[in-house]
Amino acid sequence: MVDRIILLSGPVSSGKSTLANGLASRYDMAICKTADLLQKRVPKDLVGNRKVLQSEGELLDRRTRGRWVIEALSVFLREEPATSAVIVDAVRISGQIQAIREAFGPIVTHVHLTAPGQELEKRYAKRRKTRKETVFNYAEIQENKTEKQVGTLAEIADIVVDTNRCTEDDVLVRTAAHLGVRTGQGTGYVDVLVGGQYGSEGKGQIAAYLAPEYDMLVRVGGPNAGHRVYEEPQPYAHHILPSGTRKSEAQLLLGPGAVIGVGQLLKEIADCGVEAARLLVYGVARTIDSGAKGFTEESAMAKVFASDMAMRVTTDAVQVMGGAGYMKDYPVEKMMRDAKITQIYEGSNQALRTAIAFELRKRKGRRE
Repeated sequence: MVDRIILLSGPVSSGKSTLANGLASRYDMAICKTADLLQKRVPKDLVGNRKVLQSEGELLDRRTRGRWVIEALSVFLREEPATSAVIVDAVRISGQIQAIREAFGPIVTHVHLTAPGQELEKRYAKRRKTRKETVFNYAEIQENKTEKQVGTLAEIADIVVDTNRCTEDDVLVRTAAHLGVRTGQGTGYVDVLVGGQYGSEGKGQIAAYLAPEYDMLVRVGGPNAGHRVYEEPQPYAHHILPSGTRKSEAQLLLGPGAVIGVGQLLKEIADCGVEAARLLVYGVARTIDSGAKGFTEESAMAKVFASDMAMRVTTDAVQVMGGAGYMKDYPVEKMMRDAKITQIYEGSNQALRTAIAFELRKRKGRRE
């Protein structure tokens, strides 16, 4: 019985089929190819014509509102009952994704691959030399209505992987890390080690580039001269916190051998803006995990501070964008709405401030 369904989306030449084949071979998954169904519906002499297949797909989308993919997947699962994990290569509109989510719920994970336009064009030109492609340039592919909007699927994806400057193995490992799949029975949890000689160039840049995709950033080792990494409006040097801290929401760990200067550490925490909120939230989480009974005050403080910080940051982001910040064309308006609800649900911040004050009065009373 299937217990995991992975939906792949992304523009032509983003690497969907290559990723699907890699996941299937390394992690024993099955692949349901929508292209196979489309090829069965067109004359044999047009099977390799990409434009014909795109038109056939759009016709099915109009007739079924995108449900033809879930229907094809259901047939595939009946024919492959022993399959525990299936990759759908690929989905192209939100209606296809929604239909599968409605049918299978939480076992569905949507992975979207992306890359800059110039890189996609280069890959397509290279692929034409080894495959029988009937469309001679990438611009023709982009004329298709569905292909034009496929990039917007990143906004509803569970995982987005930028495949630029990546090998096929890079994309596979990064996606597998997000999915939480691995081979063997080992207990290792480290995906990437970035190292080099003291003073060598590039370590910080690599770590900062990968940082947004990981749940934990770890720094170990002796004195750090400062990893100066590219940021806008100007580069930033990390001396104590892991490179990429300012670009990610990961948990931070200063490991064995890390030399800590309190003054510099506090400065970097302040420079990173939301770092104080993250440290506070993770500190309370560790308190709860340890089995502590009374953590009302600490948890309320963490929720109030972190949600207020999120609201402040997203409001500033909308302000920077002006009127465009309110438009649904840009994700920042949803970020602000999402931040606002964190100030309301699970106890409004006003009510939690009252709870914090009550706990402080109780503590004062015990001392007296």
